[in-house]
Amino acid sequence: MALRQLRSTLKIAKQTQVLSSVNAISNRYFSFGEDKFHGSKNRSSETKEKLRQSKWTFPLGICITAVGAGALFTWLKDDHRYFSTVSAAQRFDGTGNGSGGIRQNFNFVADIVEKVAPTVVSLHTAEVSGGYQVISAASGFIVSSDGLIVTNAHAVYNKPTIEVELLDGRRFEGKVETIDQRTDLATVRIPAGNLPVLKLGSSDTLRPGEWVISIGSPAGLSNSVSCGVVSTVGRKSAELRLGSKEMEYIQTDAPINQGNSGGPLVNLDGEAVGVNSMKLLHGISFAIPSNIVKEFLEDPGKPHVSTPKRDKSQARHIGITCLSMTPYLRSEIERHFGFTIKAKQGVYIVDVHALSPAMRAGLKGGDVIVAVNNTPINSTDQLYESTIDNSVLFATIVRGDSRIVLKIDLD
Repeated sequence: MALRQLRSTLKIAKQTQVLSSVNAISNRYFSFGEDKFHGSKNRSSETKEKLRQSKWTFPLGICITAVGAGALFTWLKDDHRYFSTVSAAQRFDGTGNGSGGIRQNFNFVADIVEKVAPTVVSLHTAEVSGGYQVISAASGFIVSSDGLIVTNAHAVYNKPTIEVELLDGRRFEGKVETIDQRTDLATVRIPAGNLPVLKLGSSDTLRPGEWVISIGSPAGLSNSVSCGVVSTVGRKSAELRLGSKEMEYIQTDAPINQGNSGGPLVNLDGEAVGVNSMKLLHGISFAIPSNIVKEFLEDPGKPHVSTPKRDKSQARHIGITCLSMTPYLRSEIERHFGFTIKAKQGVYIVDVHALSPAMRAGLKGGDVIVAVNNTPINSTDQLYESTIDNSVLFATIVRGDSRIVLKIDLD
């Protein structure tokens, strides 16, 4: 802005200087001419000689004035005006022209969602627990036009009723065909045909920083969209203290909230590169790579339930996703979830896996394990080590204001 004002001031000064110069020349020669032509007849011979020599002065002054005025007019006529001109904004006409061009040309997320959304389904499950009917929501996506849907195993395990809702509003009763505890994958079949299909891409080509889109039904709100980037590829399950230590996950900051489980993680080509699986904290979520999904679908007629190893030289499977309790983690959980954690040390349980010893023992997400077999623990490593030589754990749990002990029979 300051540079533009300085330039304008210099232009005005230059214009003023040109006008002053032309005016000075004109006044000089006009006054000289008038003095010569209207002066006294009784001038000396020297004065008359000067008058004779300057007979072309007046016409020359007129010519110089005309040329200067023409040049100044041309200079002002082009782009050297006192005030700059501003083109009026164009109305968006939906054709990509005018002010709507950027919105029309760079809304790549909306274009992908429009393509993928018809393949994403909402799953509504119901079960009776403690005399009450519990209704849950999850997600899935269609991988075969004859009604085959991929979702998470923990979303449909032991659910007597599964209702599948498509984007167009149609609802079907779903039947679980296959389920795999190791990969946390399952397939559900609905009696429908000619359905849109979401293509499975290659998760091996993903790179950290690549844009991805998560589509699902958080809190039962169907076809909710969020996006982010790939934080890490090949995050080992051992780092998350999961039972299947050979598994790898895609870590992303795209929000995967409760109800998003089973929905697709999509790349910018509109291909599913993962199945949304779990969330640890805000900005830290995980998806099952699409290449693992392809292996799971190769033999859909065979149940893929695997039995955990019973080798005492290795840690046994507990079946929880957990984090070591730190002051920072404690403050973040209290800030995001709005409740106070009474335990100052221990292992915070983020999620309890289906078909796991932890689920059978009654552990819940949000519990804090503060001791195992009467020995205080402060980290996930200590919990991990306690399972190596023990087939039974007596875990001291802090749940809200209560402190309880649960027996965990390890596989």
